[in-house]
Amino acid sequence: MAVDHSLTYKNRSFRNIGHRSRLKALEMEVRYLRAQYVFTSLADFGCSNGYLTAHLANWSGVNEVYGYDVEVQHLRDAQSRLPHAQIAFFDLNRAPTPLAVQASLVCCLETLEHTGDLSNALRNVLNSISSTGVALISVPIEIGLIGLGKFILKTLVYRDSLAELPNVTWHRYFMKLLTGQSISVFRDQRTAWSTHLGFDWRDVDDLLQQWGVPYQAKNQGTARIYTIPWNPYLSKIGLSNDGHKG
Repeated sequence: MAVDHSLTYKNRSFRNIGHRSRLKALEMEVRYLRAQYVFTSLADFGCSNGYLTAHLANWSGVNEVYGYDVEVQHLRDAQSRLPHAQIAFFDLNRAPTPLAVQASLVCCLETLEHTGDLSNALRNVLNSISSTGVALISVPIEIGLIGLGKFILKTLVYRDSLAELPNVTWHRYFMKLLTGQSISVFRDQRTAWSTHLGFDWRDVDDLLQQWGVPYQAKNQGTARIYTIPWNPYLSKIGLSNDGHKG
């Protein structure tokens, strides 16, 4: 059964405070970008059931909407919610030719942390920006003081399991967080992750810097939000399965 991710924005429980705060931050960011760019199309990677995609279309003022996901039920629900949008299957882990689409506003919100190949996923998103467009990406903060607090809440209060991470003990994970070391070392090679545990946003920064792609990023609440305008560097990063693990 497909998970209804929109509940994290609509459910007013304490655990979802960060999600609701991020929704407001994303709205402000899109409306700010709308004043800087002329948006004619929207591509949302990881559209889920279309709840957030519908908000993005409203905030950006576009009618040409593309939504992509890997869960069949999500695609059906998104198409039902957005009957005039073009909703389709797209696996960010792979390097398809041709690309899905090129849009003036490309969004990938709380999705990269669930992919198995972070490098290819990020390439796919960036290569979908039109020559006059911009990408808006958000990922959860799972490191630093925020990550430490979230880890304690998730595992000790909400009793979330570490089972998805191979051969990891609570103490080892805690010590990595406490000492500021990378937690992505706990993730092995697979196609997808349901948990946020083991995701380290510094891997995204490292890839962008490695590729020479200019970007702006800021931490807001429990999320890190990136804005990446199209630039000539994007044509140089290409698409290839290079085995980089997220």
